[in-house]
Amino acid sequence: MRFIVFMLVVSFWASPCFAQDPQARIILRPMVDISDQWYLASWVIGNVRTETPNNINVFGGAGFRGQRWWFESMIQRQWSDIGRNWMLDFRYQKQFAQHGTLYLEAAPFLTRLALYHFVIYEHPALFGFNLGVETENVSKSGLDSLGAGPRVSRGLVSIGGFNTSVATSYQIRRREPDAMRIYLVLSRRFGL
Repeated sequence: MRFIVFMLVVSFWASPCFAQDPQARIILRPMVDISDQWYLASWVIGNVRTETPNNINVFGGAGFRGQRWWFESMIQRQWSDIGRNWMLDFRYQKQFAQHGTLYLEAAPFLTRLALYHFVIYEHPALFGFNLGVETENVSKSGLDSLGAGPRVSRGLVSIGGFNTSVATSYQIRRREPDAMRIYLVLSRRFGL
């Protein structure tokens, strides 16, 4: 029943943007614990898009976990039809008890003069859903790539030890097609 409710929400959310740039972002996040707080951080993110070039991103580095927060510092490699980029990537997430979660990401490019930044704030809602807002931008010489909009997410079941969650967002983009995005996230902690 929960899955049906989620799919109805996604379908409703997606309806205004069929002529825009629908996207799917598949995220794999394996972590290897070194101690109670330190871990090896890694991400693999595939972006499948209809109007803008697809890309895949691979990240590796170190992470530190606090009681209700974590921070990661990584190197990132991105491959796409329009180029290949190297970036540094810094991620921070803080959970505010029952009041929501803040996620911040900044990634300065090493191959050109630009800065990618991504911010999400979500607040718990009914039936395990989270409602929030996200903004995703690239600051660069010339015209910046700017976008922001609402977001809905929900944790799902564990599959093969991987925690899964799904989200959908609608980014209103400046000078670019608006983007409706669906996220599928699989994350797992491994021990040494």
